Amino acid sequence: MAKEYCRPGRGGAIGKEPRFTVLSKAKLPARPSNLAVMRPVALACLLALAIAVPARAQEPAPPRSYLLFIDDLHLEFRQTPRTRAVMQRAIKALARDGGLWSVATTGTSSLTVGPTRDVTVVNSSVSRILGNRLKASERLGPQAAPELRRRAALAYATAVEAIDRLATASNGGPITVFYVSDGYDTRTVPRPKEVIEAATRARAIIVAIRPGRIEWGSPAGAPSNEWTAYDAAAGEAMSALATETGGTAVLTREEMDAMFPGPRRLPAPPAQ
Repeated sequence: MAKEYCRPGRGGAIGKEPRFTVLSKAKLPARPSNLAVMRPVALACLLALAIAVPARAQEPAPPRSYLLFIDDLHLEFRQTPRTRAVMQRAIKALARDGGLWSVATTGTSSLTVGPTRDVTVVNSSVSRILGNRLKASERLGPQAAPELRRRAALAYATAVEAIDRLATASNGGPITVFYVSDGYDTRTVPRPKEVIEAATRARAIIVAIRPGRIEWGSPAGAPSNEWTAYDAAAGEAMSALATETGGTAVLTREEMDAMFPGPRRLPAPPAQ
C-alpha cells in the first residue's frame, strides 16, 4: 500500500511542499500452523479407535472345549461301569456350553472321537469304554517294570496327541481335560511331564479322576505295604497332572458329587 506525505518548507514558510511516497508492507493472510492441521486428523484417528475397541470387546470368546481322556490301559475291568457313569455325568452337565468335544482312549476300547459338537456321538462312544488294566499282582515287583513303562509311554503319547488335536480345532479357546486313570507308578515310570507340557501349551486344565480310589481300597491278595507304596506313587502322578495345570484331582465320591451335582447316583462297587 502507498501513502503520500507533505514536508513544510524552510523558515516555517509554507511553500510548495515536496511530496514523497512511503511504501508500507502489505499484511498477508495468516497460514494455519502444523498443529492446527494435525488436530482434526488426530481427532479422527481417536474417534476411529474409540469405535473399533468396543467392537472388538463385544466379540464372544470361544466356548470351552472338553477332552474325555480315558486311559483304559490303566483301568481295571470292574471300574468300567463307574468310569462310564462319571463321563456321562460330565457330558450331561456341560453339553449346553456349546463347545467342542473329543474322546480318546489308550487300550482295547480303541476310541478316537472328534473334535465334534455332536454330543450324541460323544455320549454313545462313552458306552463302549472297557477297562483293560494289569492285575494287581502284575503291577508289583521288579518284573513288572518293562510292561509298566510301555503302557505309561503309550498313555502319555496318546494324551499329548489328543490335547494337541483339540487345541488346534478350538482356535485358542479354553480346554478342560477329564483325565481318567488309576495313575502311574512313578517309582518305575517317568512322571507325566510331557502331558503337563502339552496341556500348558494348549491353555488346558486337567481334572484328574481315579475311579479305583473312588470305589474301594486295596485289592484282595496284594501285600499291604507294597500296595500302599504303589498307590502313593500312582496318586502322585495324577495329582501332578491336576495341580501343575491349574486343575483339580477328584479322588472321592463326595468330590465327584460336588463337581457334577445331580440326582443320578454313581453305581456301587461290586462285591469282593
